Amino acid sequence: MNNEPAPGGVIFFIDDKEFKTEHHHLTVKILLVDFAKLDPAHALLARRHGNEVIVYKDLEEIINIENGIRFFSEKIEREIIFFIDKQEFKTDENHIPVRVLLVDFAKEDPTQTTLARREGNTLVKYTNLDEVVHIRNGMKFVVLHNGPTPVS
Repeated sequence: MNNEPAPGGVIFFIDDKEFKTEHHHLTVKILLVDFAKLDPAHALLARRHGNEVIVYKDLEEIINIENGIRFFSEKIEREIIFFIDKQEFKTDENHIPVRVLLVDFAKEDPTQTTLARREGNTLVKYTNLDEVVHIRNGMKFVVLHNGPTPVS
């Protein structure tokens, strides 16, 4: 395969943004990451070819870049289900700060509570509100109240 630099470069588009490259052959990963600045875990590269839509799923696939070729990205919906105090939550983010889990999801005051996760017989407490938790499907958290729990 010839990947000699193209004299004057090759112009192509991703999501209607114009890009220029000196190479005729690029991998899907390079197009997504280096040009479109997208995370391949959350986006696919595709293009229309006549009435057909070609979706590139292999990040290492090499694509022949022709002048004027148009690509578009598609967001990958990956719904993650997790629980806080037995309440179910859904997200497409897999890295969430402790503060966000407490405030936005559990609707708790982070100055009065601590997020924890059961790991076997051990309770793993998240004391740093800025710590980013890697959320996996089915994870279970509990909210611990730092002082006496008010009775209503």
